[in-house]
Amino acid sequence: MDYYLFRLINDLSGHYRLLDMVMLWSSEYVTILLAFALFGFFIVGLKKRIYMKTALFTGAALIISMGIGYVIKGLFYRPRPFVEHDVNLLIIHNTASSFPSNHTLAAFAIGLGIFFFHKKVGSLLLLGAALIGLSRVYLGHHYPLDVFAGFSIALLVVFLLKKGMNKLEKGDRRHVAKRVS
Repeated sequence: MDYYLFRLINDLSGHYRLLDMVMLWSSEYVTILLAFALFGFFIVGLKKRIYMKTALFTGAALIISMGIGYVIKGLFYRPRPFVEHDVNLLIIHNTASSFPSNHTLAAFAIGLGIFFFHKKVGSLLLLGAALIGLSRVYLGHHYPLDVFAGFSIALLVVFLLKKGMNKLEKGDRRHVAKRVS
């Protein structure tokens, strides 16, 4: 199923100039735009606390997610599609393990982290993250499962961090309530 989905997406590559340009641009530059969004939250956070909270939370999610991704990549080598198959490869890439997709992992860690605090901006970033994931398959660098794994790791990390943060904040509120009474 993974290879079948890969073929459906990658077989479009190289046949539609505009789509090729969009996918190349997405893979190369949307990740940078997401990083700028995170940096922007940090800068604005110097004046408004909620933005700093968003930036720190998202930064932690990004670091933890990427760390998990690198460990998995080191433990489970999966050849990239262009190593095992004849694919439409628009740009050259290294032959490091394909699983999970680091581009997708980072993009979703940022998009999901910001989404938990700012739904409108986060929704746009999540669209960008999805485009990155799609572009990685389109370009022949990853299988759909690699992209799904990147998304899943980021989702799990962000969910667990948010849950932990909510517990800490709830505990802080109880502590303050006890001091007041």
